[in-house]
Amino acid sequence: MAQTLDIHIDAGAGTLLQAGAARTGSLPTLTRGDTYDVRLRLRQANDSGVYEDLDLTGASLRLGIGDIDQAPQEGEFFLGLSGVTSSAISYNFSAASFYTAISGIAGTACTVSVFGSGGSAWVVTSATANSAITFTSDSYTLFPTSKVIITTRRSPATNIKPQYLVQLLQGPAAYCATFSAAPTSGVVTMSLLQDGSSVKNEIYVLTVGADAIGGSIAMFYGSSAGSTVQITPGNTLLANGLLTSLNSITALSGGISVDSDSSGTRYYISFVNNLALTNITTALTLDASAVQYAKFYNSTLTMGTSEVLSLFEGVDDSTVGTKIEIELTESGKRRTVYQGDAYIKKDMIVASTYSPIFYTV
Repeated sequence: MAQTLDIHIDAGAGTLLQAGAARTGSLPTLTRGDTYDVRLRLRQANDSGVYEDLDLTGASLRLGIGDIDQAPQEGEFFLGLSGVTSSAISYNFSAASFYTAISGIAGTACTVSVFGSGGSAWVVTSATANSAITFTSDSYTLFPTSKVIITTRRSPATNIKPQYLVQLLQGPAAYCATFSAAPTSGVVTMSLLQDGSSVKNEIYVLTVGADAIGGSIAMFYGSSAGSTVQITPGNTLLANGLLTSLNSITALSGGISVDSDSSGTRYYISFVNNLALTNITTALTLDASAVQYAKFYNSTLTMGTSEVLSLFEGVDDSTVGTKIEIELTESGKRRTVYQGDAYIKKDMIVASTYSPIFYTV
């Protein structure tokens, strides 16, 4: 079973809220090779300072883990123009070799210079003023998986030769982009735990999961309804509220006891006193339609990619530091709602591990 990684985010401040997997305000160390069920909860303080869940209907989320602004370590890519593709361009080509690779593209009259000191960025300057160059790209064999980013450095205009920056940047080492609203079915449930008989009491168990953060439930004995029971902040249901609700039903008055476990999430409803040691034929039921739930959005994050393995290249320590970034897109507008430190530790047991053989002498 995959581990659950609950991340609560203050989307306004771009910080972690101390809840879920970040109870101390920082994420736990992840393990290379592991798989995580990631659940994101984005909240923002209203004018009164009270945090509210963001409604992300129609929005999208992306999460990435890896180094920022790093060039690939090996491989080649292609540029295209007007349907013609260049020869292969190495990730660290010199300006002269880069120019040679694209010189065969139809209509490419330009000069090339290396940009910066990283060895994976070039400036392409058109040889003709006011003459735009529209490149396409193919990342081909770049590793770790990288993007070819082409941006306009100087726009074409009269007497102005346009310039374009061609830059190679690594993508995330671990990545998930398909988030969906977490289901709420099963968060609040009630079931018959034990039928009553001449030697034992009838018992129901009510479970209130941590995702239930407010609202109320209603209890029914047959068609008779008890008083409404509020779910309090802190994700617990008061046992005495439940007891009051059931005892408000005439047929159950004085015949119910309620006990909770230490976690405050499970409540045991027993038929006692005049209803003890009896097979109760009328069903006890629950209406949880008025419960309010935390709005989580979940996906799966796999830390077993070759890009994650490459983070440990040249690192002697058993743990490597990197970055995590969470991005929200709403109405076509993209913003980073969290960027911070992430740590990954090495795993010892891998998929290709063989079981040791023991010999008896």
